[in-house]
Amino acid sequence: MRNRPFTGRQLLTVGLLGLLLWASLMYVSAAIEVSASPVVTLILTMHIVTSVLVWGDEAADTA
Repeated sequence: MRNRPFTGRQLLTVGLLGLLLWASLMYVSAAIEVSASPVVTLILTMHIVTSVLVWGDEAADTA
């Protein structure tokens, strides 16, 4: 049996994670352009990044 570097499920998980991260960054950049408070924008950014990292870690554990 050949040793494949990634399974299809892992590639799908990484792809969805990248798409979610990209969408989050677009949302944060839009919030900055609306001139939201810098503190609120920073908290929102950290919350989104932390959520994505935790979700990715859990998805990798269950894959």
